[in-house]
Amino acid sequence: MFDFFTHFKIKHSDLPYMLVYLGIFTAVIVIGLLTVNMSTVILMAISCLPILILLLHYHFYRANETLAIQQQQKQQAYFSLFNLIDFKLPIPYMTGWAATPELALAIYEIIKTEQPSQIVELGSGISSLICAYGVEENKYGAVFSLDHDKNYSQKTKEILLQHGMEQHVTISYAPLKYQVIKGRECSWYDCSSANCPDNIDLLIVDGPPVKTQKQARYPALDYFYSKLSVSATIVVHDALREEEAAIVDEWLQRYPKFSKEIIHSEKGIAILRKQV
Repeated sequence: MFDFFTHFKIKHSDLPYMLVYLGIFTAVIVIGLLTVNMSTVILMAISCLPILILLLHYHFYRANETLAIQQQQKQQAYFSLFNLIDFKLPIPYMTGWAATPELALAIYEIIKTEQPSQIVELGSGISSLICAYGVEENKYGAVFSLDHDKNYSQKTKEILLQHGMEQHVTISYAPLKYQVIKGRECSWYDCSSANCPDNIDLLIVDGPPVKTQKQARYPALDYFYSKLSVSATIVVHDALREEEAAIVDEWLQRYPKFSKEIIHSEKGIAILRKQV
């Protein structure tokens, strides 16, 4: 049933009302079957159907409206990226698990305006390339990327090499392993041979994948907090997803020096800035 709801992009805010109405509709049919004849049950069902159809129509109207806004945001982000960055070659598609155009644009704008010296990203890919272009244009800074997937990290290296950007980014294969970070058991990047830099100005949290464990990205701030610069910025992707939203809220409670800004997009982006 939930696959059906996901397929048709039924909003969480709509779901309770639709389930309640479907429950009432089913109860009416069952009670009718037990107490009255079949023709009456059919009449009751026909009477209820228009309301159900109206609810579904309203939902699909809202879903299409939201989708149209999201597509407009993506197109605008693409347009801005290609006007701001002089890409040497075509870039990989920003679909599926890749960084969204909105995330890429947010990262680029932060790099250009804040000019971070040390950038660390969790999860390599198109974001690594965007960071590299930003650093090259600034003529300042370095990018350090961790990836738990060896094949994907190698693919990112190849993309950087094709664009002539490999000198700006260090890609480290860091498989996930069991660790205890600040008293919390978790599966986290093995940085034993990665040489993570200190004094990080920009931390981009787009990994590990959510499927690896519950609140997979929670350890990020605990692990890197001591390495952050005094005015560090943290960018969290998928910030509208329930787990990431909860993670960001818990971080803000534990580390009150950070402010929060949310960029509303298809997946959502949270920008946390450390207050001096």
